[in-house]
Amino acid sequence: MVRKSILLAFAFLCSLSMAAQEGNILYRVDSLLNARYHRKNYDTTYISRPEHKWTLKLRPKVSLFAVRTETLGNEGEEGAMKIDLLSDPKAKLSFSAGYSGVTLSFSIKPEKFQKVKELDYEMRFDVYTRKFGFETELNRITTLEGPFHLDFTGEDTTVSFDLDLPEGFVTQTNFFLSGYYVFNHRRFSYPAAFTQSFIQKRSAGSFIAGANLGISELTVGDSTKNAELFNVANFYISLGIGYGYNVVLPHNWLIHVSAIPYLIVRNKAKCRFAGNVEDWQTKFPQFLFIARAAAIRSWDRWFAGLTTHFFYSYVGSTDLIQIRNRQWHFMGILGIRL
Repeated sequence: MVRKSILLAFAFLCSLSMAAQEGNILYRVDSLLNARYHRKNYDTTYISRPEHKWTLKLRPKVSLFAVRTETLGNEGEEGAMKIDLLSDPKAKLSFSAGYSGVTLSFSIKPEKFQKVKELDYEMRFDVYTRKFGFETELNRITTLEGPFHLDFTGEDTTVSFDLDLPEGFVTQTNFFLSGYYVFNHRRFSYPAAFTQSFIQKRSAGSFIAGANLGISELTVGDSTKNAELFNVANFYISLGIGYGYNVVLPHNWLIHVSAIPYLIVRNKAKCRFAGNVEDWQTKFPQFLFIARAAAIRSWDRWFAGLTTHFFYSYVGSTDLIQIRNRQWHFMGILGIRL
């Protein structure tokens, strides 16, 4: 009995010690988050932190993707192939909880409830701070459909026809990693518009530098059924500089507009046609364009609004093939601070 009592007492003391250690760790983490949250390394006349540490948000989102491809004829031949496609709109509902500027979120797609097979995939991870941040996205789009036009004149052949390409005949796969740096980060706040972890008190703007790394692959035709027309893969790096502005209006309205044009400084591309793979000689200039906008209104502890994100890229050769990608994200926001 004595031995059992000693063992029970020892176990009880160990559990208290572990609880104290865990509590101490949580306390230290909370202290670090609070110190970071209340750090005044910005102009408080223009920017402030919300009074409440907790932020809960509901965010419905719709995405669209479009691609346009133009292929020109080779030497000695006259021809042009044009494909102009648009994907199905993709809806998503996300919930997020933030504490002292750190936010976690998860998303639900309507397909999960309807038990419909998911054809397109999209994953994003974004970090927005006043000084710098990044956005990363991986997507695979197979629901592209639209008109296909071909004109071809060879030595003994002339072909011309139009048809509508069905879903699944064109596949676009993309990976993007974009980073930004805000020069006037003491007075201009990106998070005020997109994460609501700051409050923009007075209107301010800033020049913004950006860098983008992208990997994309476009397949026209079904390679699994030996019906592939061509496949183009690009790996590129681009640099850009743009401008953003936050307008603070009466009745606690915040309007954000920003745009960054990028110039592709390096592009490694390969093209597969008729089973042959070769390096694709791209030509200058090639570019990207990323624009963002937001409208947010706050009242009491609540806030609501809409954010948009537009992405445009042009890669290609002026005398062989040109690919233009366009992408839209529309997101509603309803949140409360606690």
